[in-house]
Amino acid sequence: MNNLKKVGLTALATSLITTSAFAGAVSVTGSASINLSNQSNHTVSNGFSSGDSLNFTGTGELDNGMTVTMKQEIDGGIMDDRSVAISMDGMGTLTLNNHGGSSAMSAVDDVTPTAYGESWDVIGIASTGTRTAGQAYKEGAIGGFATNNSFFYNVPEMVDGLGINVSYSPSNSARPDGSISYALAYTGVEGLTIGYG
Repeated sequence: MNNLKKVGLTALATSLITTSAFAGAVSVTGSASINLSNQSNHTVSNGFSSGDSLNFTGTGELDNGMTVTMKQEIDGGIMDDRSVAISMDGMGTLTLNNHGGSSAMSAVDDVTPTAYGESWDVIGIASTGTRTAGQAYKEGAIGGFATNNSFFYNVPEMVDGLGINVSYSPSNSARPDGSISYALAYTGVEGLTIGYG
């Protein structure tokens, strides 16, 4: 089975490489700010700071009709959020989030109307907290964990009003196993949204 996966991925990678002739342009937008921290200096030091961000976005169309969009943010002189999205005509959009991005679950975590910020606040603890035996970290409790270099797939509508997102977050130092999550949203009735993740 693993050999079949490798062959399939190799074929996909080869087809994307061989159809690399495309026309595209990169645009740049940016912002800057100057901030003053003005608090009691008994416990917190005060001072000036600045914020600056450059956002690069480029889009191009491949020979096979697919559209590739790259995004790159440089924030404070450091590479920040960056992604490459492949929009496949009629087959949805596959995005590789090199840095930033979210899983299918964490993309909808603020939709649930509760007194807490996320739907899993009541069943786990923050990743920085002290965990007791049997208690899950909030992000991993229901597949909300997201990491860098993860895939996010927006499935095309197969039924009117039904949206499906699927994601894969690989293992890393904070999580020993990979995580697959999915989220569905039905908006086929005016004024009503039903979701499941």
